[in-house]
Amino acid sequence: MGSAMKIAEHDPDFASLRALIDSLPALIHTGRPDGYLDFFNQRWLQFVGLPLEELEGWKWTSAVHRDDAAALIARWRACLASGEPLGFEARVRRADGEYRWMLHHKVAVRDESGRIDKWYGSSVEIEDRKQADC
Repeated sequence: MGSAMKIAEHDPDFASLRALIDSLPALIHTGRPDGYLDFFNQRWLQFVGLPLEELEGWKWTSAVHRDDAAALIARWRACLASGEPLGFEARVRRADGEYRWMLHHKVAVRDESGRIDKWYGSSVEIEDRKQADC
């Protein structure tokens, strides 16, 4: 709780938070309680080479490899229903057209009554690890 208090005491402004999120090496995204993804950081947008309008909602699925998309969507829908975190490996099309393995992770943040308020997610490229496993 101490670190949460320190963050609250500093009251970072939106621009500072946005700069922090965009500086992270991970691809960061957020979603509504129903799973509609409503934010992708600049690294996400640069990675896939698409504007937010072509990713938001469920449009992001078009960047997922066709062999991985159905399983990822099914798992995401199950997590939306259960509130459990998502952890899933799937390939995503990079801006140059090459598919890269990513580890996708999403967690629900709940309000005081326990209802899901928001989903926070990150995706980290794991291509080198997957190649080493082959």
